[in-house]
Amino acid sequence: MDWFDEEAGSNFFNQISKIWIKPEINRRRLLGLIDENFTWSSCRILLPRVGPNQIEFNKEIRWLAIIKKAPNTTFEYGQSVYLHELQKVIDVLRPKLNDKPTGFIYVEFFEGNMEITFDLSPTHDNFKPEDDRLGYTGRNIVNSIQREIDLKVIHYYQILSKSLREVGLWASPSLIPYPLSKITQQIEKNNLDNAKQTLLEFGNAQFLKKLTRKWYNLEPFHHRQRVFVEALNNHENKQFLSSIHTLSPHIEGVITDFLNSQFNEIPKNTKDKIQLFLKHASSTEESAPFIFKSLLQSLREFFMTGPPIKSFKWLETIDYIFPNRNVVGHGKYDESLYNEENSLKLFLLIDTIYYVMTNMPENWIKQ
Repeated sequence: MDWFDEEAGSNFFNQISKIWIKPEINRRRLLGLIDENFTWSSCRILLPRVGPNQIEFNKEIRWLAIIKKAPNTTFEYGQSVYLHELQKVIDVLRPKLNDKPTGFIYVEFFEGNMEITFDLSPTHDNFKPEDDRLGYTGRNIVNSIQREIDLKVIHYYQILSKSLREVGLWASPSLIPYPLSKITQQIEKNNLDNAKQTLLEFGNAQFLKKLTRKWYNLEPFHHRQRVFVEALNNHENKQFLSSIHTLSPHIEGVITDFLNSQFNEIPKNTKDKIQLFLKHASSTEESAPFIFKSLLQSLREFFMTGPPIKSFKWLETIDYIFPNRNVVGHGKYDESLYNEENSLKLFLLIDTIYYVMTNMPENWIKQ
């Protein structure tokens, strides 16, 4: 409701409810189509130029969307589409009744927020659609569909989270929904080489440039811009030993700088710092969106039970699935650790820390 202030939005919703929503609910109850416990979180009111209005709730609503397909994916008309074949929702199409564009009002409640989207242009006499796409008008609907896809991917990940940690992965926000959806599906089928290839193909140099470019509005990252630029250059030039050694200590570094901005005293031990950071982030969980809670839980499990800061014994074989901070920092050398996959995972872990910092209600942003 970008064009409404809170009062105007509330008044508009009350009018919608009075004219269409409440009468439709009462009608359905009288016909025995719904019971007294019926609730709704989304409602679409279709307003054709000719003929009766149509009111839909929840799963009755169907949007036609334009999506970006996953790489190497082809669709044919009428075939089923799977989660791992979708990369991103691009746009939605204007709804139709009897194959004609129709005006609509769409209301959605999500985690305490209300969004109202409407397009009444098809109800006008001079309406001549140049394109069925809603474009900017439909951005909240696009976000809603994308959020539903993201939530399904997170749920899928949660079922297989232990298996993903065992290959050095967690629910990285920059991999949701794709390629985490495909990687999870490949790991479920024990296609570990294919999962690795999917990760590397997606996490190319262009992806990493876009990923790191957004970091510098936060002081702990802005302060280290040279570190990340040099690490990215090393990664692009396939100097993965250099990129891993450059990035590894700055996982603790950005967390330490953040904690120093929030507390007068912080622990000296790396694990204790990370635990304090996660605890501080968790203090906002009650009011946080479900997606944030889920990704924070994934990060917590990866740090506490996964490979990033796990202790090691010098003479034992190291775990090569992730560049462990202690292994790298203490100079234990194993060629199998220094590869493109592990360098990419360090960028993704730092990006996940950035995501947590910027999504805390009391985030700390350099203006």
